[in-house]
Parts: sequence; C-alpha cells; structure tokens
Amino acid sequence: MRLHLYFGPLVFAATALIQTGAPVYDELRTGCRRVTVSVFVEDEAQSLGVAESERLETMDESRLRAARLYQPQQSERLPVLNVDVEALVGDATNAYTVQVEFYRIMLNPDTERGVAVATWRRGSFGYFGSRAKVSDSVQATVSDFVDEFILDYLRVNEDSCD
Repeated sequence: MRLHLYFGPLVFAATALIQTGAPVYDELRTGCRRVTVSVFVEDEAQSLGVAESERLETMDESRLRAARLYQPQQSERLPVLNVDVEALVGDATNAYTVQVEFYRIMLNPDTERGVAVATWRRGSFGYFGSRAKVSDSVQATVSDFVDEFILDYLRVNEDSCD
C-alpha cells in the first residue's frame, strides 16, 4: 500500500504528459532561432544511476549542433529545450520520469507582455528494481524525444532554416 501512495501521483503526472504530447505546430514557429539546452537530473536520479546530467547535456547539444540549431547559453536563454529526469525510491521498486519541453516567448494578448511558455512536450516514466541498470534506457528515451523535437522544429520553421 505504501508503494502505491508513492507512485500514484507519478503515474498521474506521466499520464498527463503523454496525453498532452501532440505538438501545436504554430507555437513551434520561431523563425529558426537557435535553441539553448538545459538539463536537470535530480540528485536522487543520479544516485540511483538513472541518468547523468553531463552525458545527457553533451548528447542533446550534439544533436542540436548537427541540425545547426544549438545556441550556447548566453544572456538570452529562450528558446530553450529543457530536459528533466527525476526518480522516486520505493520499498522494492523505484520509478523515474523523463520530461523534455521546449520553451519560447509567447505574447500574452491581455497584457501584451512576453511570457515563457512550454509549447512542445514529451514525457515518459518507468519502474525498475534496485539491481536494474536503466541509464541506457533513459538516455535512449531522451535521444528519441530530442530527435522528434528537431524534426518537428525544422518542419515548422523550414522556410526560415537554411
């Protein structure tokens, strides 16, 4: 019963992410602006060996560079592709979530101010035992999501991209 209480909110959140995964193409339109990368791997996820932030960041930067979309972080941080990996420790089973989101500035029509909004999102979750090695699976999931983002982004901005 205790395990169910830990994973209940996680399953609900991951289900919501999966259901909202369809991109809104007009909201990916940026005129082919280059994208920064932000990777956050929670301490619990790192200690359980779910993922390493440096490894994911290097992989994401490499993929965006290959598509000529990478922008090193400078004073202007948007648009940004945000990768977030978290983990929960259970009694016998652990869980992880992976979330990849694209943030850009959108104009709020009521206030006429720019607001940072996630306009593209993919998410996944999984369970694993204490002896399982899930880092390769998590890295493959992030890789697939980043590739999907690049395809969607280039498709929408193809008139502006070289």
